[in-house]
Amino acid sequence: MIRRMNAKARRRITISIPETTLRLLDKVAPKGDRSRFITEAVHAYVASRNRTRLKAELKAGAIANASRDLALVTEWSSLDLDTLPGRKRSPRGGVSHEIKQTRPAHGAD
Repeated sequence: MIRRMNAKARRRITISIPETTLRLLDKVAPKGDRSRFITEAVHAYVASRNRTRLKAELKAGAIANASRDLALVTEWSSLDLDTLPGRKRSPRGGVSHEIKQTRPAHGAD
């Protein structure tokens, strides 16, 4: 939400816009309310660009770190498997891929 600016913080400027843009502005903002509308539009546009930029940066970071992240998941996944109920340790000290069934299968009588 945009904070209300006091009258002293405002400045009058002159801008040039295409006639079609002015007609569009006249349709959506009454003549006495143009400044507020333009202020809100600029803030919304900047916020949208910031969100878009952040998404792109997050995606680039995820792609750049994908192999590192996969290696970490692979390295630590065996520890996660050790903690599953019903897992048996294999004779070699690793985790067996067998899971002891602790309750009847779904639909079994």
